[in-house]
Amino acid sequence: MHSGILVMPNEKHFLHPVSETFVQRGGFNSEIFHIHYTEGGRKVVEKRVGAKRGGFEFTQAGEIARDVLQYQHELVSLGVSMPEIERLALNCDVRDGQTLIYLVAPWTGLDMEVIINQWRMDRDPTCSTVRHLVREMCALLKRVCTDRLTAWDVRVGIDPKASNFTLDETGQVWYVDPFPPRYRKYGKPIIEWTMPKTELGNILGYFKYYDVRGILLGFTAQLARVKPSLKKIVEDVALEEFRGTVPEAEWAEFCNELSRSPWRLLREALHREDDEKRARAEDIIRHCVTDEIFGIDYHVYTLREIALELAYAGVMTSTQMEKFFQDSHFEERLPDERIKELQSVLCTFIGKE
Repeated sequence: MHSGILVMPNEKHFLHPVSETFVQRGGFNSEIFHIHYTEGGRKVVEKRVGAKRGGFEFTQAGEIARDVLQYQHELVSLGVSMPEIERLALNCDVRDGQTLIYLVAPWTGLDMEVIINQWRMDRDPTCSTVRHLVREMCALLKRVCTDRLTAWDVRVGIDPKASNFTLDETGQVWYVDPFPPRYRKYGKPIIEWTMPKTELGNILGYFKYYDVRGILLGFTAQLARVKPSLKKIVEDVALEEFRGTVPEAEWAEFCNELSRSPWRLLREALHREDDEKRARAEDIIRHCVTDEIFGIDYHVYTLREIALELAYAGVMTSTQMEKFFQDSHFEERLPDERIKELQSVLCTFIGKE
């Protein structure tokens, strides 16, 4: 008997962790956590959707949660492999009235941005691993891009950035991003959360996620951003894989226009050996945003493609390229003066070989 004295057990022997939680970098909207359970070794991913944007109103959160489930259903019905949503819950903070959406799904491996960033040429001189991974990601994207309303417009949208794909231990590739839920709700495409406020924002958003050409350009650009030295290889593999996705005449027109794009013309200019090389390259950069790309104002994305070409050519480092991407971030549209400043920055890298 201990005469009323409460004896506490040793904390080390009394408390047993049931899981380990690891924070993963998220996107603009969500916080992402990997949870590894100690019993059974099970791993899940928990996404706290809206955490980086202050959350939602409760009724809005409920509607978005239903949209997420519908979008997942739309993609899976097309044959896109996605981890099953095991739990979708709303967490409301009664103090500020804001609600987060908690989404739990099985962990399906590291994302492709991490995997390709860790890839090394000296271990894979033929780039066979990269080629294989690009083909596997294209296989999922083609499931979406072959279900079209017109020659170019897909029925269900998709964001093709590398971090939205994962690779599990068996070698299967998954698509893991059901938010924003880019599908046609009541016939109207959901582009972003929140929806763009300007005409240009809506046009660019639609092109990036609902147009085969925009999906393909975004896919190759995002992979090139991860590893600039792979830009041409990624493009060649992706173009080969996407051939036959749309009618032959439209595809030929696309490839022809792509070859005349400012960034492809810059690639040719950078390989010139004559005295006109610098002047030609600078002229392309100075005028690259005045011409439409596939019938639209491609705006800052043209400048970013130019930056990727400079990094691919080795005249801009990955650090400098990333800084340019950050400096050129925009929500709707950049002022013309800012565009000119960014063009001047790109011109400073010409002739640095």
